[in-house]
Amino acid sequence: KNGEEMSIKDGGFSQVDLLQDVDAYNISKVYNLADTKLYAAFEDYYNVSKHYKRRYHIFKQQLKKEFDEDSIYAVAFRFAKHNNIVRVIWLSIW
Repeated sequence: KNGEEMSIKDGGFSQVDLLQDVDAYNISKVYNLADTKLYAAFEDYYNVSKHYKRRYHIFKQQLKKEFDEDSIYAVAFRFAKHNNIVRVIWLSIW
């Protein structure tokens, strides 16, 4: 809140880190960065289209599209397979 980083206990990965990673992924998927200047993509993402307000929806839609899956669970399961700890973490986030 108010610019302060909020860490996941013992995780070493802050909420700010998560937001930055999600936004970077979204920008790379929503904009053709070969034809769009990065500063123009940032301007649009944050100030014009305000995609950041729908960052998690965009993130989930793009992941499902990229991996041709119908749920975020199915995408996560590809990486988790039989690792129950990873599956529990993904399920708690979504």
